Amino acid sequence: MGKGTVKGGGSSTHDQLIVSDPGSGSGTDTGIGIGSTAPGTRIEEGSEISFTTAPGISVSPGDLVEFTLNADGTGTVTAKISSGKLITGTYDQQLVVNSTSSALILNATVSGKITCNGGTLVVAGACVIDGKVDIDSGSTVIMKGNQIKVNGKVDSLNQNKLVLKGGVVVDGKITSTNDKSIVIQGCTIEGKLEVAGAQQCAITGNTINGRVVAGPPCVVS
Repeated sequence: MGKGTVKGGGSSTHDQLIVSDPGSGSGTDTGIGIGSTAPGTRIEEGSEISFTTAPGISVSPGDLVEFTLNADGTGTVTAKISSGKLITGTYDQQLVVNSTSSALILNATVSGKITCNGGTLVVAGACVIDGKVDIDSGSTVIMKGNQIKVNGKVDSLNQNKLVLKGGVVVDGKITSTNDKSIVIQGCTIEGKLEVAGAQQCAITGNTINGRVVAGPPCVVS
């Protein structure tokens, strides 16, 4: 079983979800950020896949769901884990995502601090975050896309999963301490990057204009 955040739709026809946990099962590649729930199919955190819902399941954008991956690369949502918050347009207040909730920021400008305290946060589309992003207590935060800019610091502490991919720009410092995993690929970091105590780490193909301090097992390339 994998986990993901519903991006759009929610009807019985094929819609999109953003993968936050590829899950495990037959055909799984257990390398950082890669997994599969079907033989011969490879997905990763931040992948967008089409899905249908199992009978009796109703979901909406922002919801955190559990899915199985089909042989054709689509998913079947089998359960809704938590109801989520969808943020679009302009959001001028602090956002808190706790352990019983999830949130999707999609094509939005957020002016205020974001705190993810054990929940799941996905940022996609054309987004500007004007504020600090605090991540703690086993959260999952995924930002993917070359139209995402964070005008502030990203601070992650204590068993989180942090994924930045596909051209995200962070105008401040990124700090990761004692996290479960950190993946930063193809992004721009204008400030300092500090990684310490990560269990898994994949930091490749980035432009980092500040100082890099990365302890084992993290290798920045």
